[in-house]
Amino acid sequence: MHIVRAYDEDLKFLSGRIAAMGLRVFTLNGFPYYDFHDPVVKHRVYEPKWSDAARLNYTLTLIDVLHALLPRGEEGSISTLPLGWPTGWNKATDDELAVGFLQRVAVRLLD
Repeated sequence: MHIVRAYDEDLKFLSGRIAAMGLRVFTLNGFPYYDFHDPVVKHRVYEPKWSDAARLNYTLTLIDVLHALLPRGEEGSISTLPLGWPTGWNKATDDELAVGFLQRVAVRLLD
């Protein structure tokens, strides 16, 4: 996979700790991007929307992290947000960008 090298040691450590505790990772919560415990979260949890490259990059990183933590041959999942909050969604431009980014995620998952 495409694990960011800066995280290799951290992921090895985390994977070892998970195994030592007899736990198994099978899913990651990829919905929140910012601090989910901010005093006011509300609509901010829908940012960045799927038409923003930041959401794509975040999700691709989560795929790499999950791959590193899953036992070999096991499947996992990542939850994510719907395309975005309806207010401020521009159907003409956001739909096309979101579809393209989601296609890139699908390609990575097939890799």
